Amino acid sequence: MPMADDKQRLDSLQSWLASTHGTVLKTAMEIPEPAGTSPEWKAILDNFGVEPLSDQERAETVRNGTMARGAPLVEIQRVLGLLASNGTAALEKVDWSSDDPAVSRQWDRLRTTLINLVNDSMAAYKAKVLVKRSMFAMAKASMNNPEYQPKQQGSMAVLLLCSNCGGPRLTDGKFECDYCGTHFKD
Repeated sequence: MPMADDKQRLDSLQSWLASTHGTVLKTAMEIPEPAGTSPEWKAILDNFGVEPLSDQERAETVRNGTMARGAPLVEIQRVLGLLASNGTAALEKVDWSSDDPAVSRQWDRLRTTLINLVNDSMAAYKAKVLVKRSMFAMAKASMNNPEYQPKQQGSMAVLLLCSNCGGPRLTDGKFECDYCGTHFKD
C-alpha cells in the first residue's frame, strides 16, 4: 500500500507534467512566424537547457517552406524529449504498487502518456503548424515550379487544454484528458 506522500507525489507529478506539457505546446504554437521565437519560448528553452537554433538555422528552416508558424520542430522535439525523460525519472521514484485501483490507474495513465508524449505531441504540433498542401499543389511543387508558393492555411493554431489540469488535447477526436481523465468540453 503506498504511503500518503507517494499518492501526493503522484498527484504533484501529474499536475506538473500536464500543465508543463500544455504550456510548452501552447507557447510554441502561439509564435506567429515560421521557425520563430518569443520571450516566452526562450524562457522554456532556458528552463529545459535547450540551445535555441541560430538565426542562420532559423532562416534555413523558413527557406524550406514547410512551416506556417510556430517554434522550430527541432527545438520543440528536444524540449518534449526532456519533459518525457524528466517525467519518467520522477514517476519511477513513486511507489505505485497499491491495493487502490485508482492509484494504479493513475500511475499507468501517466506511464502511458510519458511513453507516447514525444511522438503524439510532435504529430499534433506538426498538424497545427506545418503548411498544408493540396494534391494539386504538391504536384505543381514536384515539378519544381519556381513561381509556386505553398498555400498557408489558417493563421492560428489552436490547442485545447484540460480545464482541470492544463494538459493538452493532442487529437481532435479525443474527449478525455490523458493526465487526469477529465472530459474535454469543445
